[in-house]
Amino acid sequence: MARRTHTAAVVLTAIMAVFVARLAAPASSKRPESCPGGRFLVLGESLVDSDPASPNEPIVISGTTISIGEACPPTKARLRGYALGSRLTAKWHTCLGLHGRARLRALIDPNCSVVTGTFIARRPKIRVTFAAHLSRCGDGLIDHGGGEQCEMGAGCRSNETCASCTCVPVHSVGTTSSTTTTTSASTTTTSTTLAAKTDWVTYGFDLQRTSHNPSEVTLAADNVGGLGQMWSTDVGAVVAASPVLASDVNVDGTTLDLLYIATEHGNLYALDAATGRVVWQRDLGSQVTTCFDMPDEVFGISDTPFVDRATQSLFVVGGDGSLYALDLATGTTRAGWPVTITADPAHEHVYSAVTLAGGALYVETASYCDRTPYYGRVVKIDLPTASPVETWYVTSSPGAGPGGGGIWGWGGASVDSSGDLYVATGNAATTPQNYGYAERVVRLSSALAVEASNYPGLNGLDVDFGSTPVPYQVPGCPGQVVVENKSGVVFVYQRDAIASGPTQQLKIGDYDRAAG
Repeated sequence: MARRTHTAAVVLTAIMAVFVARLAAPASSKRPESCPGGRFLVLGESLVDSDPASPNEPIVISGTTISIGEACPPTKARLRGYALGSRLTAKWHTCLGLHGRARLRALIDPNCSVVTGTFIARRPKIRVTFAAHLSRCGDGLIDHGGGEQCEMGAGCRSNETCASCTCVPVHSVGTTSSTTTTTSASTTTTSTTLAAKTDWVTYGFDLQRTSHNPSEVTLAADNVGGLGQMWSTDVGAVVAASPVLASDVNVDGTTLDLLYIATEHGNLYALDAATGRVVWQRDLGSQVTTCFDMPDEVFGISDTPFVDRATQSLFVVGGDGSLYALDLATGTTRAGWPVTITADPAHEHVYSAVTLAGGALYVETASYCDRTPYYGRVVKIDLPTASPVETWYVTSSPGAGPGGGGIWGWGGASVDSSGDLYVATGNAATTPQNYGYAERVVRLSSALAVEASNYPGLNGLDVDFGSTPVPYQVPGCPGQVVVENKSGVVFVYQRDAIASGPTQQLKIGDYDRAAG
């Protein structure tokens, strides 16, 4: 176990009013308008293997035409609006690498943000079911054809930062300083150069969990000693989740920087970052347990939320086991949410940060003090439809075999530039404790298929992982990932050779097995 320490009359009237309104509303036979089109990025395998535009192959709908990457040129698109969305059909006489005709049949959801359908070709014989998401800055997918240079801190050089999906030099990120001197009045006015506002949207700043903010140009080693407390706010309980920040949020016509704080009593606060004032508060549930990892044995929100500026939403798992989408400015729950992550929050708990990448959310589960029954897993939630679409179990699904295998790392799943995920797992609730994918470093595809894994083979009981792998890139070296084991050993792997075992390991601390 990877343990942690931390010191109805109104309703009837409303229903009747809606019913009367519906009776009074005239019937309309007008067909809904079709979606306007856009650039939609195919998730997973490309529709055409030979497409140079892969990965993240774009389906581009423009006016009455549609194209697929660089493989299928613009052709006439048939697009019609219906209550359930817009139906899309198209045919090509030829596509790159294909012989003969190809056709596409799909449905665009009512929000015009997701295309799902089938692409069919005769030679070679192809029948691909796909999902493509509307390309937008902040979705975690770099759309070079759409003018993006970077996403979520990935894609830029070490001396650059990603600002609005464009790589800019670090030294250029800021406001212009000015000094004006009036000698006759013997006065000097100076404005201080400040870094441009940057959101801290997730645990560790970026999807790689590096905790590196390349836009920071003010705080440095020579002035960190000058930091001092500006305000404090009593939130009434243990705070285990990391705060996240959204800048320039419009709250009732006033622009505020909001700091989001979650507590182990299940309360989520939005604070004015300048004053500490509570702007809004939500209670998302908590569980009274017998696990002493929390001072009063109460667990609420342990996971770090995710700030999504594209939808102006905050994603967070409450102590009730549900994933919420909340309005950044008001804390109101978005329509269609929350989504159930675990139906057994009395035994299963989410410690790990919520991850948003490639138009999907990823959430990991563990337990309280390693007490069964629980089944460690990663759950993938489709963002536009607010529905679970994939689940990967560390050991086995309920009723199919041993449980355990919690994912305890505060960062949950990290993500590399290709969209693959990395997790480190806890022990199985059986012997051997490395049953299945327990006590392993695991690389997963965005569809939660295992790409590679490794059990480092440490001796002893309960020598599992309680951290999150961090992918990184050293110039001149292959992509690597570093991860800590609670035995006090740090492992380094080559990302494309994880199954071959660590390339380096370093013991940095002692492990008290008696403490667990």
